[in-house]
Amino acid sequence: VAIVGQGLIGLLASQVFKNRGAKVVALDIHITRLLLAEKLGVDYTIDFNKGGSERKLRDIFHSGVDIVVDASGTQSGIKVAAMLAKGKSWDDTKDRSPRLLLLGSYVGSISLDYSSFLFGKEPDIYPSRASTISDKMEAIRLLSEGMVKTEDMISKIYNYTDAQKAYQDLADLVNNATGS
Repeated sequence: VAIVGQGLIGLLASQVFKNRGAKVVALDIHITRLLLAEKLGVDYTIDFNKGGSERKLRDIFHSGVDIVVDASGTQSGIKVAAMLAKGKSWDDTKDRSPRLLLLGSYVGSISLDYSSFLFGKEPDIYPSRASTISDKMEAIRLLSEGMVKTEDMISKIYNYTDAQKAYQDLADLVNNATGS
């Protein structure tokens, strides 16, 4: 599993997939987020600010990635996720299509390239609201049993009456793009 974007959603998704026994590669452009992903147990981290990212991924996943998660919430993140997905075999009996999970919080419209991604790879695409009640119950179980760690992701706790300030601080953090 490759997870593009290691903000809050990406870090949580990374841990859930690790708990399910997957080999997890975390990708981001912020080293602080990658260091936290590493601390939380991902198998590999890739800094897209450094060269050789594609080669490193091919060394890990020789024929492409079966499950790609975009948690970046950006069009460029979706483009990276699409690039990482394995191609679908022409022999349908061999293996299933790659899966793309869109977990980011997207602002505005997003697009997927038809010829190189949709036609070339024929992915199964799952939006963030495709989860079931049992998925939600599993998430609660993982959190309550301490299998998904959140302590290092919390930088400040707000009173509910300070929600407007909390959202403004979050917007400032996102606009500054310094990390999670």
